[in-house]
Amino acid sequence: MAYTVVESGGKNIEVTMMTKDAGLRQLEEAEIDAIVAEIEAEKAAAEAAKKAPPAKDTYVRFLLFCIT
Repeated sequence: MAYTVVESGGKNIEVTMMTKDAGLRQLEEAEIDAIVAEIEAEKAAAEAAKKAPPAKDTYVRFLLFCIT
């Protein structure tokens, strides 16, 4: 499941879900806050991975590829 956060925090967001079993239900602020926190953590991890230098193993594989 993919989410996109435009505004951070459950106070600024309203989400309503419709399911076959439960029908129409509006998510509580705590539920929205949990989803927003998960999205922000994933976003921070992705940004950190982009900024992190490649592992030394990557350089070794590249050099081996160039040599052979």
